[in-house]
Amino acid sequence: MILQRYQTEKVGALVRDLAGEGEVVSVHSGAVNVRCRHRLLLSLVREPSQMTSLSLTVPRLFRNGAPSRPCLRPAQSVRIEKDLLTVNGLCIDLKHGEPWDGMIRSKDVAGFSLHKLTFMKKTLRTEGKKEGFLAIIGTPDLGDPFLRRAFDVLNRLNGVCGDGPAVTGLSFLIGLGRGFTPSGDDFLTGVLLGEEIMRMARLPDATPHDLDRAEVEERLEKTNDAGRTLLTLALRGHFPAYLVKAVKGVSRAKNSGEIREAFSAAISQGETSGTDALTGLVWYLEKTTRCRDQEAHLPSSTTEENCRGENVDLLKPRSH
Repeated sequence: MILQRYQTEKVGALVRDLAGEGEVVSVHSGAVNVRCRHRLLLSLVREPSQMTSLSLTVPRLFRNGAPSRPCLRPAQSVRIEKDLLTVNGLCIDLKHGEPWDGMIRSKDVAGFSLHKLTFMKKTLRTEGKKEGFLAIIGTPDLGDPFLRRAFDVLNRLNGVCGDGPAVTGLSFLIGLGRGFTPSGDDFLTGVLLGEEIMRMARLPDATPHDLDRAEVEERLEKTNDAGRTLLTLALRGHFPAYLVKAVKGVSRAKNSGEIREAFSAAISQGETSGTDALTGLVWYLEKTTRCRDQEAHLPSSTTEENCRGENVDLLKPRSH
């Protein structure tokens, strides 16, 4: 018997691919996660900023900071059909929701340029959360066993800045670290996002390297369901809403203040997920471009203080 019916506002592009039976695995103040086939998580979320291509935005489901009645609990069975999701007397109508895919288009990176990378990195190092993998692009912290392992993996990579056709070895970051999605998984998602940006933007001073995707696919079993879902989507070019928004924001940015604003919003995502994903993005862009030491070529006004406060015009020709 259907007791309550809700309409979705946004429907992830891959949600219908999980048609069949599922199970509620976690209930939070702004999200309900359902484990489906292949250990992939489908999420019912409150805010559009939480979207992935395996999510449904259902704000009316969440009232006063908690899912509304009928009460949703772990272990409840869920049925996913073409246009309906049902669980414990609750029915969510997918039919009229706006499709959302989390993919990057060429228009989204039309304003992306390598000299913006400096401001991206400075914002991240200044505002990023220190508990994750931020030290990879900053001062090494070898007191953290997860970071020690991460540095060991990165130091052993093949194909970065060399002649190899693909970057191999990054898959050993899968499942590494703390958090709902392990830091290594978030970092790898950022790397995949960087690869997508390079492919779309076609930057002139770049030597992109492709990640060995088959290697990553083979090791997805090494992480938890949340990490597996995140990486499965990223491997197919689908990224979380907060990362898509950050990329678009950086592309549109006309000064360092706007870059800082775009990155700051993403940094706040999760415990360290936003910081770790952006760290992976910056690491990849630095490793696969010829202009790695951008600071040496920027005007003297582009200091750390400028990045924090004063807006440096990125469209103004640089003096030499």
